Amino acid sequence: MNNVSCGFVNISNGVGTMKRNQMITDICDILSRSGFYISDPADLRSISFDIICRRDNTLLIIKVLANIDSFTKENACQLKLLASFLGASPVMMGYRASSGPLEDGIIYLRHLISIITPRTLYDIFIEGVFPSVFAAPGGFYVDLDNEILREVRKERGMSLGDMAKAVGVSRKAVQMYEQGMSATLDVGLVMEETLGVPLIASLNPFVLNEKLLKQREKLDKLDSVNSSLQSKLHLLGYEVIPLFRCPFDAFTRRDNILLLTGFQKPGVTIRKKARMMTRIGSITERHSVFFLSDPTSKTCIEGTPIITKCELEDIACSEDILELVMERRAKVGPR
Repeated sequence: MNNVSCGFVNISNGVGTMKRNQMITDICDILSRSGFYISDPADLRSISFDIICRRDNTLLIIKVLANIDSFTKENACQLKLLASFLGASPVMMGYRASSGPLEDGIIYLRHLISIITPRTLYDIFIEGVFPSVFAAPGGFYVDLDNEILREVRKERGMSLGDMAKAVGVSRKAVQMYEQGMSATLDVGLVMEETLGVPLIASLNPFVLNEKLLKQREKLDKLDSVNSSLQSKLHLLGYEVIPLFRCPFDAFTRRDNILLLTGFQKPGVTIRKKARMMTRIGSITERHSVFFLSDPTSKTCIEGTPIITKCELEDIACSEDILELVMERRAKVGPR
């Protein structure tokens, strides 16, 4: 689909002239129009995502790439890690691959991450129309309502063999479709025509895959500059999960507490990171905190509380960290 107007922006699919920044703006427009609370686009270099947004119980972490072939396994691992801890759904938005433009209304998959076009996003959230086709090796596929398929086939007095002959597949294939196996798009359409009822099910690319909740990627430790800070957090009973290609450096977790965490690094300006952490914390309904090795008179920066190494050393109870974060956050005011 080329140059199709969505009422407020022209979406040009597969043309190749669309700038990535414009793509992000268009996507934010769609999300904003459909009631999402959106983070500022992550404009730090080499970050694993571009947008975090929430609407009610739907929390999305979005990566935007004009060409999805540049989406790496490392990037996917980070998206899945963020999603698993935040209870979010990771998704990538793109226009094309090396093989050609992506089709609207179809869900693609790379490294277990759903990929859709901006037009598909518009159809879902503005038009209320979900895709029903997904791409996999060998072509396009659909999920069938296997219970309706089985019930209607029997109501029509058709055996598995009769159905197989009418559709042009094997008897075993029909049996497997009735057990929940996906079918090619062509087969799904022929089955609907044969039985005269809708069988193809809608798909939601934003439903969190339960496998992601069990998937904790094994990552290297944080750099040695922060080893003493990390060690103290461990002594207090916190688990530090390092992140890469992300505006913050780690998750710090204990029981039901999850902190978006930044660590001081030599030569790195933290103001921009802190501002993004505050915004992301607000959208994900989590607290952010910066641990600094060096002394400072500041207690917050850009809305994110600061805890220095000296302060951390004086903390004896794990709950005191969250209390200090909340106290300093309260002094700044509402996010």
